[in-house]
Amino acid sequence: MSPIRQLLTSASLSMVVILASHLEAKKTGVEMLGSARFTVITPQLIRMEYAPDGRFIDVASWFARNRDVRDTDYQVQRSGQTLTLDTGTIHLVYTNDGQSFDGTNLYAEIKTANGTSSWKAGMEQTGNLGGIIRGLDRKRAAVPLDPGLLSRDGWYLLDDSTSVLASGDWFQERPDSSGTDWYFFGYGLNYKAALKSLMTISGQIPLPRKNVMGAWYSRNFLYTEDEFKQIVGEYHENDFPLDNIVMDYGWHIKGWTGYTWNSNLIPDPTGLLEWFHQQGPRHAQRSSGQQRAADGIDVRRFHEGDGTGRGVQADYSLRCRQQAFHGHLLAIHARPPHGAGRRFLVAGLGHAEDTEPAVAGRPRHAE
Repeated sequence: MSPIRQLLTSASLSMVVILASHLEAKKTGVEMLGSARFTVITPQLIRMEYAPDGRFIDVASWFARNRDVRDTDYQVQRSGQTLTLDTGTIHLVYTNDGQSFDGTNLYAEIKTANGTSSWKAGMEQTGNLGGIIRGLDRKRAAVPLDPGLLSRDGWYLLDDSTSVLASGDWFQERPDSSGTDWYFFGYGLNYKAALKSLMTISGQIPLPRKNVMGAWYSRNFLYTEDEFKQIVGEYHENDFPLDNIVMDYGWHIKGWTGYTWNSNLIPDPTGLLEWFHQQGPRHAQRSSGQQRAADGIDVRRFHEGDGTGRGVQADYSLRCRQQAFHGHLLAIHARPPHGAGRRFLVAGLGHAEDTEPAVAGRPRHAE
């Protein structure tokens, strides 16, 4: 071979290597095979979809707020009808057999500090550390918890196949044919990485304010305005801190729900709330029976008007409901929406059964 031809051949091979490297760098974080689509979100999180009709969901859901996040630092191999993804933490293998995900066509190995842990579709967990409970009302013994994100198994599968989808500032139902929509968290025992992956897909979780960690007063009782003031005064007289006071659902007219002040009990709502803040409790808190933090009431609209409850509206915005969701997910109470005029926090708290005698002329508990 002549020197010129050798030079050209060497240059051609170099171009092939450069081109191959360039193509490798163009991974988008999304890999498809047959009716399956896999999205690498973080090294510890892969979205796994199966849509027989090929119509995948791209809009945000109640859980997945940040659809555009991707991690492209992974390895991918294709061999016939088999797709292999390796994120450095998760080694996932899918074989396209024309069927939806099951234990025969989808499995993964997760790197841990001591080796690996295995998962396959349909596997049950044995080491889940538990999630949260909606409330502790009338609970007197241990109660079972729903599964949570963190598990000694080293992985968690979140099924998002039926959650509602975002539609502007509200929500819409998923199409009946939307198929399977899973989020596979594989983190070994790196729980911080699991929580970071959760925030990557669902959004940042606001930290609770310091006063939320302080002293609370809450009782399911029909308190009058004067009685609320007496309670705060007694805390001060005994030099005991009071950071939060919760007005249960007795503040509004009879019933579990509603937004109209009970003027027989609280004749001057605006004055009472301002007095609370002047005396020390940083948040006068109000819950409305079953419609508490999970309902995402936007407190900015709670206080508008003349304080009588006339014309009060609730803003069930997407942003507010997502904040409420995150608060429940990690069992913390998120801060009020930015710009809330009175810094109120809607909170759902459990109440122990009251043992004090009834006040003459009215029942012990709100009805």
